[in-house]
Amino acid sequence: MARRVYIYVYCLAFLSLFTSFQSNQYSLKGRIKGIDRGWIYIKHRQTNTIDSALITKGFFEVTGKTETPEFCNLGAGNSGKREFYFGFFLRAGDMTLHADKDSLFDAAVRIDGYEVEKEFTRFQIQMRPIDVMSNRVWETEKTNQNQSVLNLQLKELDAKRKEIIWNYALQNPDSYITAFEASSYLIEKEDLDKLERIYFGMNSILRQWYYSVKIKKYLQENNRNIGE
Repeated sequence: MARRVYIYVYCLAFLSLFTSFQSNQYSLKGRIKGIDRGWIYIKHRQTNTIDSALITKGFFEVTGKTETPEFCNLGAGNSGKREFYFGFFLRAGDMTLHADKDSLFDAAVRIDGYEVEKEFTRFQIQMRPIDVMSNRVWETEKTNQNQSVLNLQLKELDAKRKEIIWNYALQNPDSYITAFEASSYLIEKEDLDKLERIYFGMNSILRQWYYSVKIKKYLQENNRNIGE
């Protein structure tokens, strides 16, 4: 009898371990039109690790482990060279990607299989005009034009970006996109009040996420009393 119980408990433990292992697995299949050979890379920004897969006849499948959700960068390369193009939200399970080599930026890439990624794409489309204008200013800077004017333009664009993020946060307090964007751009002393309000607007689950914890640490470092 004792042996049967032992075997039963062992099987349950193994099943639990196997299920946990499986639940963290992801698969990203897809094609980038114009890139028919080489390698595809996924960089996990939270752990600084990289998964890779060989492109075969224009198609690829990258597999690995992930903590859902996780913001990653996707890149391609050949002969040992890697070039990362855009960011996206990865989850455990199956996802698919469709893109064009000439339009490898967040708002133009289509990734199916995860609603958080679709929300991120919609947000990036909203932010795209500011990204384009910022890139133009940075390109202009290379020609050594009036630096004070360029700095003023960048400051104005940064203010517009923060305004979009703030308004988005008010409308979507429990969004992973809100936490990610706020932790990336609302990082000045002048942003602390808004950042604190964003943090307290999150639900308890979102507060445990990687980028929400970054917000919490930043607030604590600036003497904001937000509890343990």
